[in-house]
Amino acid sequence: MTTEESLRQIMIQRYGSVKEFATAANMPCETVYAILKRGVLRAGLANIIQICERLGISADGLAVGRIVPVDKDYRQKTEIEEVLHFFLGNLDGVTLDGIPMTQEEIQSIQDSIDSALFLIRRKRQ
Repeated sequence: MTTEESLRQIMIQRYGSVKEFATAANMPCETVYAILKRGVLRAGLANIIQICERLGISADGLAVGRIVPVDKDYRQKTEIEEVLHFFLGNLDGVTLDGIPMTQEEIQSIQDSIDSALFLIRRKRQ
């Protein structure tokens, strides 16, 4: 069973249908159906996080094809950093303005995220 098939099954088990899940998650049905059809790794980060939050599963686990329940406190403490870094590490073949991004460009994004997270942590002290 593919990751997308597993997701569909969970949505139906918990919400009765994919459409009802989409409504509960405040997402357009077309978006959810497109993710299930085209694949999780082709979906936008915000959509993946929204799906994972609603289903209580790990976004980083989902991105590697696993459905992993997460403890709410754990998710709140680590989600943004882990999810962003995981997705940035799996961007082979993605484009910006129709041009494939190089590893150097992807690393620039990762470095920017690291800097932003550092600044946020510093402001919190």
